Amino acid sequence: MPTPLRALLAALLLLAAGACGPIHDDSLVIHAGTLIDGSGTVRRNCAIVIRGGRIAAIGGEQAGARSIDARDATVLPGLRDGHVHFCLTGGALRTAGEVMSPRMKIRSALLCGVTTMRSLGDDPAILAPIRSPRLLAAGPVVTGDREHPTEVIGFEKATSSAPVEGFDVVKVVHSRERTTACVEFAHRRGLRCLAHVETRDQALEALALGVDGIEHFPRGMDDDVVRALRERGATWEPTLAAEWARRADLTTYVERDDVKRSVPEAVRRSAGWGLKRDTSAMPDLSWVAKAHRAGVRISAGSDAGAAGVFFGAGLIRELELLVEAGLSPVEAIGCSVTPLRVGAPADLVIVPGDASRDITALRTPRLVLVDGAPAVLPPAEPPARWALIGDALSCDGRRVTGRVERWSQLVIEVEPRGMTALRVKARGRHELLLGHRDRDLRADSTPVTIDPDRLVTVRFTFWPGDIDFELESLEFSFS
Repeated sequence: MPTPLRALLAALLLLAAGACGPIHDDSLVIHAGTLIDGSGTVRRNCAIVIRGGRIAAIGGEQAGARSIDARDATVLPGLRDGHVHFCLTGGALRTAGEVMSPRMKIRSALLCGVTTMRSLGDDPAILAPIRSPRLLAAGPVVTGDREHPTEVIGFEKATSSAPVEGFDVVKVVHSRERTTACVEFAHRRGLRCLAHVETRDQALEALALGVDGIEHFPRGMDDDVVRALRERGATWEPTLAAEWARRADLTTYVERDDVKRSVPEAVRRSAGWGLKRDTSAMPDLSWVAKAHRAGVRISAGSDAGAAGVFFGAGLIRELELLVEAGLSPVEAIGCSVTPLRVGAPADLVIVPGDASRDITALRTPRLVLVDGAPAVLPPAEPPARWALIGDALSCDGRRVTGRVERWSQLVIEVEPRGMTALRVKARGRHELLLGHRDRDLRADSTPVTIDPDRLVTVRFTFWPGDIDFELESLEFSFS
């Protein structure tokens, strides 16, 4: 089944085909009412020509074999989230690979117009299957024992002369010894070194030791840090969304349209579980605007994976907070994009209205293009573990097919974590049984009430013969 984005583009192209004389057989022209190009410039009634997956021309009146009418919309470059953690989900469901796979996180990001991400602390084994030019990585964080909730690299290994396999940047949780070694290690290999800092003094020391950027909002932020950032030419990624989520009542936020559309329900509803709310005041966000005006390069990174900071939607919240801090919508977007230029890959987002005046327009992207084509979304996955019992059966996603001579089963284990009811929809000849591991609950229809703190099993039994079964959905209810 085509994705909604692909269907939308197909419809737009069919409507627009032949409206303009072609200048090239494979060219696509987007007529933008507003173009935010990432350089700080806003253009009105501007055309963007895409050819061969790349930007071929920007501006003026253009014609092409195909066109998209976005005169009532804003076109901007694909967004970039500079600080994510694929080992986490944004919710309290920490078994990230089982509840929300890395590909599902990419799906969530694309649904929000985020086409590029940078992992700043994950096991390389998690990232290996999904690495691409649009997924940058620091590899595991260089830190001390029990200092940071991501994987620890041994200090000797991290600062050895061994080549860096697949790393784009080095990240260190600051201490004088570690940062000194990691700066030398990174710069010797032509890589940037970023420092996780928590206080003003840590930020000043890390910058004095030569780091190329600081991550997070240091307590006690002051003019000295702004001056050091500017003089060093370092970036600041304040991760405001994570600061906000630690203090916010997330019950309303998780019902926001962009969150509901892009984040699995089991993950978004669990965002605040077990989270000790930070009762301290939010940092003084005006320091971000002061640093920006002083010439410090602000980079937008959400810390996606932290509780309440979801992939995709977390970056949108980050940009909204940058606007609350005093940046204009155009300036905030500029912190999260690479400026458009002729010859660059055509990663573009079309949002309704005028995003140069209203940053919330980014919550509802109409269309996301990657290399000039609709973003291909990884398929949605249920928050569950799957097991197939039956040698003659094959399982492709949610569909089971084959011929069996004896009964076989598809067993799904679901971690409820607060879910109170479960509804299963399936097609094909089968017998359904729901229960907890030690107790059957129901063998006829659903929904069924479940214990919110115990693993739920969903068993589909198939009897001898030809099997053509499809699981259509697992739907959860919450108290």
